[in-house]
Amino acid sequence: MGTVPGPSAAPPFVVAVAITKGGTGKTTTASTLAVELAAGGAAVLLIDADTQGQAAHALGVALPDRGPGLAGVLAGTSTPADALRTVRASRDGRGPVYLLAGSAALAGEAGKMASDPAAGLLAVRDATLAAAASVGARVVVIDTPPGWGPLSLGALAAADVVLAPLPPHALAVEALATFDRHLASVQRTRAAFGGAALPRLAFVLPTMVAP
Repeated sequence: MGTVPGPSAAPPFVVAVAITKGGTGKTTTASTLAVELAAGGAAVLLIDADTQGQAAHALGVALPDRGPGLAGVLAGTSTPADALRTVRASRDGRGPVYLLAGSAALAGEAGKMASDPAAGLLAVRDATLAAAASVGARVVVIDTPPGWGPLSLGALAAADVVLAPLPPHALAVEALATFDRHLASVQRTRAAFGGAALPRLAFVLPTMVAP
């Protein structure tokens, strides 16, 4: 792993790539977005909150090298510094990209979170902020799993804005409408805890469209 900078006091800007339907291109979108943001010079952290752990593959990280990842941080068995991987070091004016990988172990953490949803929301947020601070990341991109489970809810509760990948077919459009309605419940929950009414659905990105 490359040189880790000192902690950053300012909170990062967090983008959740999310929609409840599977197969919309969330992982491809999240990994591409992380790399492109880093190309502008920012230190970027990509968090894979999916049990499939495909963000590692998308970024070219060998699967055995994923380490404890997000599951270890949520379980408290790993520090962010131990769980993170440097995907690309800073060079030629480009920022570094760090990965907090997903894995099948996240299913167990999701089960624990389901028994106490409020604590689960806070756990994902705390893991996100701690991991970003440990490497000085100014932007965090979270690749969310499909569905509306504890990991998705936690990622949304940690986010400032949401980017929804949308392939051009009717089922995906219907899923987007449902997702937007459910997002309002996350906004109300955050407001009830004294936070801003975030996240907001800021971007809808067409995917799987031939150029």
